[in-house]
Amino acid sequence: MNSNSKKVSYLVAGLALLSLFSLASCGDTSDGAVDYTGTTFVAGDDTTGTISLNLSSSTIAADSETLFSVQLRDSLGGPVPGATVFCRGESGSGILVSDPQFGIGLTDSFGDMSGALLCANPGSHQFICELLGTSRQVLATLRCT
Repeated sequence: MNSNSKKVSYLVAGLALLSLFSLASCGDTSDGAVDYTGTTFVAGDDTTGTISLNLSSSTIAADSETLFSVQLRDSLGGPVPGATVFCRGESGSGILVSDPQFGIGLTDSFGDMSGALLCANPGSHQFICELLGTSRQVLATLRCT
């Protein structure tokens, strides 16, 4: 046998061996204990937890302050500590967050963050809090008289 024939023989033997290994590894990987048929693991509003916002008062006098609190809960209802939350008034509303500084704070061990806001302009305005790094946000209407 010449060297080319030997190379072809080794190649055929290697491919045959590779085929046997790949066939041996095929098959059912489930032990049958859990059936995931029809189960979706895509994150959605009902599977990723909640963000909620409470205002101490939804109507305040212009140039007055009110308190707010934000609560973060995971999909099982447990607190989400250490998450960064950003709160602000809608553009041009005159709502200023006086605490925490710049409207950015971390949730505590209970998954809560609280602060104070000032309403500078009369009118009905949106106050927005969002979980930074996500699309999760919550809005509340603040009426400044």
